Amino acid sequence: MRKSLLLIVLVLFIGFNIFLMEKDGSKIKHVVHLSDWKTLVTGNLEKTLQTEGVVVPAEKHPVFIDLQASFKNFLVKKGEVVEIGTPLFEYESSDQEEQTALLEAEITRLEAEKKHVMTYMEELVKMKSNIHPVSSSNRADDAKDNRTADSVEAASIRELSLSIDQAIAEKELVQKNIEESIRQYETQRESIQEGIKGLTIFSPFEGKVESLSFELENPVITIISENPIVEGFLSEKQVEKVEPDMPVKLYSSQSKAAIPGKIDIIEDLPSEEASLDRDSFYRFTVKPESEDEKWRIGHHLQTEVILAEAKKVPVVAKKSVEKKEGQAFLWVLTENGIVEKRMIQQGLLVHNRQEIKSGIEIGEYYVPDPKEVSRTSPFITSFQWDKQIVHTWKKASSRKIVKYLLIGMFQK
Repeated sequence: MRKSLLLIVLVLFIGFNIFLMEKDGSKIKHVVHLSDWKTLVTGNLEKTLQTEGVVVPAEKHPVFIDLQASFKNFLVKKGEVVEIGTPLFEYESSDQEEQTALLEAEITRLEAEKKHVMTYMEELVKMKSNIHPVSSSNRADDAKDNRTADSVEAASIRELSLSIDQAIAEKELVQKNIEESIRQYETQRESIQEGIKGLTIFSPFEGKVESLSFELENPVITIISENPIVEGFLSEKQVEKVEPDMPVKLYSSQSKAAIPGKIDIIEDLPSEEASLDRDSFYRFTVKPESEDEKWRIGHHLQTEVILAEAKKVPVVAKKSVEKKEGQAFLWVLTENGIVEKRMIQQGLLVHNRQEIKSGIEIGEYYVPDPKEVSRTSPFITSFQWDKQIVHTWKKASSRKIVKYLLIGMFQK
């Protein structure tokens, strides 16, 4: 009985619709048929620039010798890790006055360096004392905006104050190391004056010995820092797109996941002398955010510079956006059964995926192919058959099925 009733209703439904479609002046002829529609959802967009990089030491420190003095021997080897105060090499001299003069020169140089550091620290202290706390505004009409602005300014002041404190602490450590070096040279000077021959030069840096010049050409020793960075080169077009502090993803054969980092330095001058005969390339460096990576110097990486990104934003296919006279539109399906043209504001475009900044809300329905619509009008869509519909159909009573079919036929 139920199957017969459903069959009768279905025949009536089809016949009635054919009648409406064939009737002269019927409104149904103005209904738009949409083959598909989509719900506006969020997504993540990243505009990136791919290039290559190589692991290099963050710093290189040259150590020089006095070419007029007699060199005795090195006290370190290539690849050896040294600290501030580690003996690097010795001079050999039987002339007590010559040894004393060399020591005096080193002490004078270090004292001048210490004075420079102390002056810089005084400037930092003075800078910090000139930072004034935020004074709240009493204007009632803009109280909320003022409180927000004051909060942002206060956060910036705290960040600046912490940065100055960190810089002062770093310079205090440098000053302490310089004073220790001066003490060592003064101890040597006393030993020479007591008749002990020879003069030892101590390392003013910490790191690893990269090279020794057995030909005694300056720099006689190069010490590199143990914390690595990534170095690469950008073409003339690429360098215009990249800025310091841009996030970077580093891909290494030693790690499955990308290692995050940031653009540190972009040099203004080309790596080689500029020439009309070749393109110019500009050196840049990336500072990894993680210090746990055990990279070897010279290890090659793939670098992905994130030029722009938008996270959890409304995204549609580029082809879904209709453009006319400099304006962008989407065809949106309303709750009243009408498809209407909405002006939208576009955001980031990446690989044919378009960010929508305004004009449509998350969860609203839109037409993915704007060629199917030419004007604001009612719409119909193809029947989407799935298991959920079958389940709902089986659970519904015959009365409800007839009710909803009749609503579908007669509703305007």
